[in-house]
Amino acid sequence: MSELRKIGAFRALFEGFYTRKEYEERDVTRQLKQRQFPAGNPLANALVVVVGVLVIAVSFVLGLVALVALVATAIVLAAIIGVRVWWLKRKLAAGQNYTANHNGESAPGSEIIEGEFRVVGPDRDRDSTE
Repeated sequence: MSELRKIGAFRALFEGFYTRKEYEERDVTRQLKQRQFPAGNPLANALVVVVGVLVIAVSFVLGLVALVALVATAIVLAAIIGVRVWWLKRKLAAGQNYTANHNGESAPGSEIIEGEFRVVGPDRDRDSTE
């Protein structure tokens, strides 16, 4: 009894499969071996070929357009990021020059003139009247 159960369980595993002979007898396999078009009409076969070629050509062109759009988007994004990085570097360099000027150091190419001054003009008169 246990042997029959084993055989039954084994058959259940392979129930959906065909033997080699059954598989070769199937109609689909015969069509694939003979490489025939489904329709027997030569005009319908030609139409299938033409439509197939057109579908492949349109798919290729649409794929090419999508690729060009993707590459163009990547180039634009790279340019935007590049300009932003350049701008930030420039801003940082300007900030470093500003702090260098205010720490007693002079920026390269700048000249400092030292001296005393005295205001001469209407403001002097106003200070004496108050």
